[in-house]
Amino acid sequence: RVSVETFVGHVTLNHQNFSDPFLGNLNGLINGVTVGASGAVFGILLAFAMLFPNMQLMLLIPPIPIKAKYLVLVYGLYEIWSEFNRMPGDNVAHLAHLGGMLIGYIILRYWKNKYGTYY
Repeated sequence: RVSVETFVGHVTLNHQNFSDPFLGNLNGLINGVTVGASGAVFGILLAFAMLFPNMQLMLLIPPIPIKAKYLVLVYGLYEIWSEFNRMPGDNVAHLAHLGGMLIGYIILRYWKNKYGTYY
């Protein structure tokens, strides 16, 4: 059995933990590593709130209007809370979301200082 330790835990190479190669490959497809763009989405969300802080947004559930600056603030605080209060089975990269928000903030501040405007 060949294995390697990575930042997410114990991973078996070539799916050799199954005697049937088909089941090993199927396990690799179902339980493989996924990569998302949620950090970038959070960066764009923060940039939107910085550019249009008083824009009214309508939540779907519950259907109430909220300003963009408050929505992003609450969402960011929720991500911080979720990172420190992980539930069993929670495999969401909350720090990636917060990192995306931080990078979005840094980029907008850089553009503001360099060009005198956010864009």
